[in-house]
Amino acid sequence: MAAIHESGGKAVLQIEHGGRRVPFAVSEMSPITPYPRLIGGEMPREMSFEGIKSLQEDFVRASLKAKSSGFDAIEIYMCHGYLVHQLLSPLSNKRVDEYGGEVDGRAKSAIDTLRLVKEAVDRDFPVSCRISAEEKATGEIKSVLTG
Repeated sequence: MAAIHESGGKAVLQIEHGGRRVPFAVSEMSPITPYPRLIGGEMPREMSFEGIKSLQEDFVRASLKAKSSGFDAIEIYMCHGYLVHQLLSPLSNKRVDEYGGEVDGRAKSAIDTLRLVKEAVDRDFPVSCRISAEEKATGEIKSVLTG
């Protein structure tokens, strides 16, 4: 980190969770997803409501750790089939609770995560997010912004 700062650079940490993309061999847990279906690899388990809340807390802890480690900003990764993107996507999120359904429900976890992270790291610490505005998936292609 010192070398980056000494040369005038800024260090930004990208924080993500792979969700169903993370095999047991890597995490020693079965993969998780908002709604289980097999898309190659191992059959993931469905995230519980508590699991979504725990995921949000994990993003907060990781963000605070990044800040205390000297990073200048963070980016929450919400795209390319990773877990938060799986929650945003109408193709992978078939939940029927408050984290599913129309775009407002599917976006709830992402919005809540960003709010909680921003509250934890403070107003002046830069927090960004990266999302996929359009899915290039087999079958239906839909915008995660318009549903």
